[in-house]
Amino acid sequence: MKIFFTILLLILLAFPLIAKSQIKTSIGLETTSANSNLNYHNSYGFGISSIIEYTFTLKFGLAAQIGYIHLLPNSYYKSANMIPLQAIMKFYFNYNDQGAYMTPMLGIHKHKYTTKEYTIIGQTTPSKTTSITNRSFGFGIGYLTTSKFDFYFRINWVDSGKYLGLRLAREF
Repeated sequence: MKIFFTILLLILLAFPLIAKSQIKTSIGLETTSANSNLNYHNSYGFGISSIIEYTFTLKFGLAAQIGYIHLLPNSYYKSANMIPLQAIMKFYFNYNDQGAYMTPMLGIHKHKYTTKEYTIIGQTTPSKTTSITNRSFGFGIGYLTTSKFDFYFRINWVDSGKYLGLRLAREF
């Protein structure tokens, strides 16, 4: 699985060097806030993501997103992170080089949680790492400025809960 994500990330980063103008990429910073069942494991998160988009028309494009989000776990967990991999449809209200857009999305999220090590009355319970891959779908709205800065807000429903995300990115 690590090899797959490494190859995908290299492809996403290499495409701007070889692609035509129909293909756009962006790299950005993300922040998340968990709701419902995800709140049991963590409350907030921050990370980085990359999106590659192929624009079919001036008002429609398909995109793929991959990212890494470090989650701030609750007191029971030692560490937590999430790797979202999503397919996105972008519908632009104006044109695909600036303005507002909306995005339905479908994908998977890999969550990884590590519990803390506990010692109670001389008995040590070792830490345990759990990795879960969940299906996800979501909806987002965004705005692309003329200087190619992308502001994007989304809500994702994952099998284990939902979260809100805010992405600030630079398009290349």
